[in-house]
Amino acid sequence: MVVNLDEAERCLEIAQKKLASGDIQGAEKFARKSINLHKTHKAEIFLENVLKNSSNSEKTTNQNTTKSDTNSTTEFENKKKSSAPTANNTNKENTKTYTKEQHDSVKIIKAVKNDYYKVLGIEKTATEIEIKKAYRKMALQFHPDKNSAPGADEAFKIVSHAFTTLSDSSKRTHYDQFGSTSMSSSSFASASSNNYSRNFNSFESDINPEDLFNMFFGGNMNDFGSNFGPRVRVRKFGNARFANAYQRHANQNTEQDENRGLAQLIPIIGFILIIILSAFIGNILDPTRNDPNYTFTKTYNYNNKKSTNKFRIPYYVNKNEFNRADLSSSDLHRFESKIEEIYISSLRNECYRQTENKQRMINDASGFLGFGVDRERLDRANRMKLPACQELNSYI
Repeated sequence: MVVNLDEAERCLEIAQKKLASGDIQGAEKFARKSINLHKTHKAEIFLENVLKNSSNSEKTTNQNTTKSDTNSTTEFENKKKSSAPTANNTNKENTKTYTKEQHDSVKIIKAVKNDYYKVLGIEKTATEIEIKKAYRKMALQFHPDKNSAPGADEAFKIVSHAFTTLSDSSKRTHYDQFGSTSMSSSSFASASSNNYSRNFNSFESDINPEDLFNMFFGGNMNDFGSNFGPRVRVRKFGNARFANAYQRHANQNTEQDENRGLAQLIPIIGFILIIILSAFIGNILDPTRNDPNYTFTKTYNYNNKKSTNKFRIPYYVNKNEFNRADLSSSDLHRFESKIEEIYISSLRNECYRQTENKQRMINDASGFLGFGVDRERLDRANRMKLPACQELNSYI
């Protein structure tokens, strides 16, 4: 059940920590417990990986010990050569340590990169809030400043693209019907932080993964660093313009940050004042200010159903509030005409959106100049119903 989802995620995190510490049996135990509480694709894939690697646990432990000793020696030698040329600095980057849990997590994301629901670890019925919550968790887990495992850059971009697709209703609908047809495995295999714009051509319409991350976490790398420790390395994605902007932001002092915060409040305060003033003037000049409130869907407070006289469009009011308004015949006619106008206008907008979505799907399936036509997708697109348009035609 959904109520057990948080507890299931907590058990999965414990299982991942057990695996990172070398406790294979403990990892398997908590992974199974997570699945029993609430089955998720992420937990199933993790358990499969634990069982697959359990026979090699002793060998893996010895290899990790050797790597740890080698990394310690390399770090000591690099400290003595802190003034060495760029080649030595590159060696330092290559000796960055990471846990087996991080490495396994990256492999899992890359294995399910075309299944966006598995990438974010959510169900296909997930709400917008659940999608955002999942992105926050996964973005922090795979951001290159947090995860130094090979392929973490790629996993971070996969998570970002999955979110931008599922958080957009039209993109999500298209993905649910046709799958990830625009993504190529070769572009993922060759992608890196230095050639992102060259190899991720299919993501050109998406926001830069680093910009998306900063939108969620405030773009303040100082706050970001509080989660990762004081020696966080700021990773640059995209072109030099973004890199320079992040560098300038990092160099600002506390006083400048405070001044900028105050400056950002000024337009917000002005906007609030405009809203208050508009409402005040509207109450004076608007002859409909005494009209009762209404909704097009039944709610707890608005449960008294009525229908407009002309088009019989249903709407709901609060009975006591409607009676207090004491509308005359002319006022009621004006009131219901306004309801019909608003309802038909919303239908017209929805019809336009549905028509645009259908045409876009037809274009996608039609190929280019007759080449690459997908007959099955084209037939599905042509058969798509336009319920809003059909209802709109009944009123026009």
